[in-house]
Amino acid sequence: MPIKIAPHHLSAEDEETIEHEITEMASKWLFKEVKDYKWSVPFFVVRENGRRRGKKHTAVDFRRLNPILRVVDHPIPICEEIID
Repeated sequence: MPIKIAPHHLSAEDEETIEHEITEMASKWLFKEVKDYKWSVPFFVVRENGRRRGKKHTAVDFRRLNPILRVVDHPIPICEEIID
């Protein structure tokens, strides 16, 4: 049951920011390009306030995706148990 959500309307500046982030992540092999898009969630740009005012970050809206994902809990092992 794939979820497809229409993208948000973005300004030209925000689209450029997202394209730059995607190109940077792709060059670092953080994701693989997919030809068959079964899932679709919108990107948007967040501007920071505070000491790094004006810095932009891309974000993905996973709110509709989160409820259907299966939670897998893997507790962090205790170092002493691994060493013994």
